[in-house]
Amino acid sequence: MVTSKAAHERAKIQRNMNSKEFKNYARLRNGVETVPSNIRKNYHLEKIPRGKQRGKFFFGSKIVALNFRKLFNYVKGLGHYAQNPVLV
Repeated sequence: MVTSKAAHERAKIQRNMNSKEFKNYARLRNGVETVPSNIRKNYHLEKIPRGKQRGKFFFGSKIVALNFRKLFNYVKGLGHYAQNPVLV
C-alpha cells in the first residue's frame, strides 16, 4: 500500500491526538478560550465595522474583553472552573 507523505503525517497527528497529554492540553485550551456563540450574542460580532484593519481591531478587542472578564472572575473567585491536570 502506497500513501502520500501528507497522508502519513495526518495519520501520525491523529494517533497523537488520542494520547493523554494531548487531551489534557485540549482541556486547558477549552477552559481558556471564549465561546464563539458568546461573542456573537453578547458582543454583536455580526455588527462589527467592515474594513480590513478596523474589523480586525474590533474583533480582537471583543475577544480580549471576554478573556479579561473570565480572568477577573477567576481571580475574584466567582468563576467555577475544574482543576486542570496540566496545571496541577
